[in-house]
Amino acid sequence: MKQLIVLALCAALAWTFLKLFPNGESNPLEATTNVIEGSGSSAPDPIASGTPGNLAELVPADRPGAAGGTAAGQAGPNLFDPVDAAVAEDNPFANPEPAVGGSSRREPLRAHLASLLVYQRNDEVRAGLRNARASLPEGVGETVTAFVDAIEQRTDAARAQAIKLEEGGLLTEHSRQVLLASLGQGQIPKPDAAQLQALSAEDFGMQLALWREAARLAETQRRYRDAAEYWTLVIRGVLDSEVSFDAEVFGEWMEELRGVQEKHRWDPDGDWPSFELTVEPGDSLIKIRKRALAERSDLLLCTGLIQRANSRESSVLHEGEKLKIPTDPVHVLVDLETKWMLYMHGDEVVDGWQVGIGRPGEETITGTFRVGNKQKNPTHFPPGKKEVPFGTKDNPLGTRWMGWRQEEAGKDTSYGFHGTWEDHSIGQALGEGCVRMFNERVEFLYEVLPQAAPLEVRQGLVRG
Repeated sequence: MKQLIVLALCAALAWTFLKLFPNGESNPLEATTNVIEGSGSSAPDPIASGTPGNLAELVPADRPGAAGGTAAGQAGPNLFDPVDAAVAEDNPFANPEPAVGGSSRREPLRAHLASLLVYQRNDEVRAGLRNARASLPEGVGETVTAFVDAIEQRTDAARAQAIKLEEGGLLTEHSRQVLLASLGQGQIPKPDAAQLQALSAEDFGMQLALWREAARLAETQRRYRDAAEYWTLVIRGVLDSEVSFDAEVFGEWMEELRGVQEKHRWDPDGDWPSFELTVEPGDSLIKIRKRALAERSDLLLCTGLIQRANSRESSVLHEGEKLKIPTDPVHVLVDLETKWMLYMHGDEVVDGWQVGIGRPGEETITGTFRVGNKQKNPTHFPPGKKEVPFGTKDNPLGTRWMGWRQEEAGKDTSYGFHGTWEDHSIGQALGEGCVRMFNERVEFLYEVLPQAAPLEVRQGLVRG
């Protein structure tokens, strides 16, 4: 009887083995290979085999821009360049996952994580992830950790984590691009405003942090135009989003940008859109401005802008010297919610300052205007009262005034930019409706902001 039982057990084991491994297939617990879907080829798994890991190695070799994808000596397209439809069908990374921005931005934990990334509080990011990783969607904590490791030069740890995430299918297309860029292996992504706002909270935070670090690196490499562009993306990214606002850090960023612009927009050797005029006998800055407008009637110029763009201490000109005339349109944006204003040339932020705005009941108006009447040492004309001369204690206008003109009405409003003798009011809502600036700041703006230049005053986004 015992022999029959043993024979039956052996037969059962043999049947099970044949079912699990038909046709002599290898044991699935042995070393595996990593197959990219649709590529028709396999590559050793860098985690299982212990070989050095590289995200770029996981791209199919027949994809344009991949290693071995072009003939020797030929420059192939960048890894992230568009691919043709046939390749896109077989490449899981050619079709980005749908944006998941909406709901995650309203989740306090993920929104806070984005804020910490933006403001470079990396120690708090790590501590927060240790405590809350289980509350985040799968892969989010690991992705953020890999990114922070990368920008802090922990390259090996970042790459190893990124490979695990990619193998697990846990990277969005945007996260993948950000990680590649932070590891120095791909272009820095530049989503437009709509695409940026559609990102998940953590992808948004990583994107702005990547731009911030790119700006600093570009400055050290003396690529000042690139640095100014990246700082612009960071500054506008914060102002145009619901990420929490830190006025102190924002001011530090603006100081960094100011230093960049001294070597870019305010340097005649900088790489900015312009044309040259040669100083002729008897020329002054006023005559140079007239000649420039005769050549380009679409420009808005003031003599102070020409002088500042050419980094000149004096307005005295010398025959034969060349002056660069800036051609990007100059304009201003005021954000009432954050109480900051930006001075811009084209799409680029050149400078910016914290301001004071109207108090409750005397709110600053919003809308689009043009720069109107400009006055040095202005007289104050309070409604229904006697005029108040400059320099008296009841004149709140500081050293400069620039009115806001409504184009439809063809005249100035009663609102404008002005200085102040009450420095404590900057960053506060204490005024009578105008936008207040420190006197030294408004004096600078007065010189470089032409009359009729467009300006926008907006309420801004309410932040939690």
